[in-house]
Amino acid sequence: RHGRSDTSRVDEIISNKKIQTIYDNKVKSIVDDLHNLEHKQQWIADLIKRKFQYYNVGKFGVLQTDSELTIKEKLNLNDSYNRILCSTDHLNKNNAEKFNRLHHDLVEHNRKNPASHLTYADFSYCRFPLKDITILSSQDQPEGQKGSKERGNSSSTCDNINILLLGETGVGKSTFINALANYLIFETLDEAETSQPVVLMPVSFMITTGDHFEEHIVKFGDSDDSSNEDFSHAGQSVTQRCKSYTFQMGDTYQRKLRIIDTPGFGDTRGIEQDDMNMQHILEYINNLTHLNAICFLLKPNSARLHISFQSYLTQLFSLLDPNALNNIIFCFTSARSTFYTPGDTAPLIKTVLSSLSIGNVSFSKKNVFCFDSESFRYLVARQNKIRFDNNEKEEYEMSWKT
Repeated sequence: RHGRSDTSRVDEIISNKKIQTIYDNKVKSIVDDLHNLEHKQQWIADLIKRKFQYYNVGKFGVLQTDSELTIKEKLNLNDSYNRILCSTDHLNKNNAEKFNRLHHDLVEHNRKNPASHLTYADFSYCRFPLKDITILSSQDQPEGQKGSKERGNSSSTCDNINILLLGETGVGKSTFINALANYLIFETLDEAETSQPVVLMPVSFMITTGDHFEEHIVKFGDSDDSSNEDFSHAGQSVTQRCKSYTFQMGDTYQRKLRIIDTPGFGDTRGIEQDDMNMQHILEYINNLTHLNAICFLLKPNSARLHISFQSYLTQLFSLLDPNALNNIIFCFTSARSTFYTPGDTAPLIKTVLSSLSIGNVSFSKKNVFCFDSESFRYLVARQNKIRFDNNEKEEYEMSWKT
């Protein structure tokens, strides 16, 4: 009996050692994972410093059966100046020389072509079997047509409609583009609310509800996944550089509407930052084959116009064809409070336009449009679990339809 007792004790010790070994291995694995995540975080931060946008491909619904064409569509590769470097952690580790070479080539390309966009598409967390480090690019712009003086001339026969969107910091350009995307996809507010709303870029704004006007900061999209949107500095332009968003038009989807989002003017970093943003915008549109319209997004009932507004107009028209004067659009957002009119902003704009020496710029119903994105803001608020009463919901449903 004594011998059997010793054997049992030995078995117990061995078993405990096995458990301890398993435990130690798991702890080591967790620690290694944390170190790897920390290293990956720093690596992504370095990419962003080099003007790369980081995409976690796993969040774009890329499947194992996807082709290069469908991957381009899912990654929204609709910008002629976008270059996407596709790889995984495993490929980068085993092909460091190739990754560094391609990375260097793209950085040099961006230095020589400031209007280009660089993106790193990380396939590490999706099922698609990426076999090699590769670069995807959109080739929908014919060579030899860059910098054409047709910029600003709407008579171009190209199937792409290019619209440059300009506005003061905080006016709501990003919200407008997101709203437009959802209006085009979902016919009703109910359909949008019960489906997965489209997030072209993250947006954030404050909304008040209830009898005591409780304040809520609502967010749409993940700002951590977008290096082009910076919400951390109040008063500075959220959009950091120009970016194109393309929408298919018509029953056969043969035409494309490209809206070019831009950094806002009136940045709190000062006039120097505004000048840098303007230079970036000019370099970007200089690479377009044509520009159909220039849309200024404004708010009604403004007490004043920012000083950069006149500067932007003057610099733009020094570059564009004189016909561009006929293709300026003024859009007023949040216009419900002014019965969908420009309100007090109208005389301010007329004064600025009359003081310019560039020619006559129309300001009338043919090129002035007033709207409100309240129904989209409601949709974002509902995604943030904010409640509204039935009367409010009915108003927003009607707004979505009209």
